[in-house]
Amino acid sequence: MAQTLSVCARPDAASSRFVPDLADLAAAGILAFSVALSLSLAFLQPIPEGREYGSAVACTVFLAGLAICYRFRGKLLHNVWFLGAAFVAGAAMGAVKMATIPVDSEVLRVYASVFDLLEHGQNPYVVPAVFHADTAGHAVWGTFNYPPLEILPFWLARLLTGQWNAAVFTGTVLALQLLVLLVLRSTLPRVPLWKLAACFPVMTLLAVQTNTALTFLAVALILKVVVARHHRHRRHHRWLLWLLFGLGLNTKFIVLPLLGALVWHGVHLRDLRTLVRAAVDVLASLAVALLVLLPFGIADVFRSTVMFNLVLDDRALLTTYYPNVLSALFYLLDARVLYPVAAVSALAAAVLVGARFSLAGALLTACFAFLLVIPTPELQYMPVMVYLTLVITHAPEAFGLPAPAPAPAQRADLRVVGTARFRWGRFVRL
Repeated sequence: MAQTLSVCARPDAASSRFVPDLADLAAAGILAFSVALSLSLAFLQPIPEGREYGSAVACTVFLAGLAICYRFRGKLLHNVWFLGAAFVAGAAMGAVKMATIPVDSEVLRVYASVFDLLEHGQNPYVVPAVFHADTAGHAVWGTFNYPPLEILPFWLARLLTGQWNAAVFTGTVLALQLLVLLVLRSTLPRVPLWKLAACFPVMTLLAVQTNTALTFLAVALILKVVVARHHRHRRHHRWLLWLLFGLGLNTKFIVLPLLGALVWHGVHLRDLRTLVRAAVDVLASLAVALLVLLPFGIADVFRSTVMFNLVLDDRALLTTYYPNVLSALFYLLDARVLYPVAAVSALAAAVLVGARFSLAGALLTACFAFLLVIPTPELQYMPVMVYLTLVITHAPEAFGLPAPAPAPAQRADLRVVGTARFRWGRFVRL
């Protein structure tokens, strides 16, 4: 049976497609090259406009580590010691993030200028009066470069509190992240809570200084529908995916590779019905997205968001450039004008190739490719990737993977830690 948005969570076991060994080697090679390139860039710093080369190192190393966790998920993501170490590491990183929240960050000033424009009836995607900081940290004024729904939660928080500062911004982000955790628990209600809680610090606090929380919530809801569709097929699930993808496309762009991978994974070129169904899925999602864009002007939003991120020279005028894997290569080759075509082509190729894998492989391939081809390294998306890996690990059948083998019976319910003996089963059975 073809797999599209309507049936992607109900794979036919006889036709399940798994990542071949060659693809595993290719993925490992690409990640190894990405890590090596980011380390070389950080050491040599060959791009005059480049700043914070360590961001690319952090992102590529994180992705490589996540790939290893996924490859050995059967052992690592069910191991109490590994998950305990992940919890401690995540809590430490989260504590650092919370302790270093700036009181007057760029994102706060960006939203403050957007709110001022909206209160005066002006379009932030047209009027160049939105704050940006250039390489030297000086104020540069341009249009708003995030999609429209990224305004909504912070606008509501400002209305409710009557103020706009770091506390309001951080509180809004944490509230949305808490909703993400609730969605995760409702998506995987039968998974022991300790297996999920190990990733809570990373998912909640790693991106607390950025505005990706609404995007994270959209991805979480999309994956919840995919899993629910597998367990109990309902027609309204397809409509929900249209709505969620349409709204998600008005948050940050990591929703885009998810949409492409989900739709294309169910297409069979020799079956016209799958092509028609995929076209309907895409058009319905785009229709919802365009309805949200209408008040701001579709062309204006597209120019200020999509084109802003694809045209490196235009982007450099308004914001600091942090070299990423693909964009750095085109900077070094002095071929920045070709970067948009290369980035779109690379992402499209990843989506097309992903159709030969399981749905899990298709989603991960598209998202990994997206994170390597976007103009700057985005550590803010790593919690989303952890979430995606976690859901695939604990609901594999919904993503075209075989169910895990039953765990062998425990010989005893007693474990030893140092000299203390306690009933571990009771401790972790929440």
